[in-house]
Amino acid sequence: MWIIVLIMLPFIIWVGIKLFRLYFKWIFRDEEDFHDSIRYSFTPDIFSLFKGEYLKDYL
Repeated sequence: MWIIVLIMLPFIIWVGIKLFRLYFKWIFRDEEDFHDSIRYSFTPDIFSLFKGEYLKDYL
């Protein structure tokens, strides 16, 4: 049983990485788009307001 798991594990990891890359390309245009979305997700509204980007975030 364990031999089957040890043989299949690298294949499952390889497929997972390929699927992650495929989903990444579907969702984001490039890495800059990804970084912008992370920045947008973790910037609180009050900081956006002080930086003058509050309306830009919601339009």
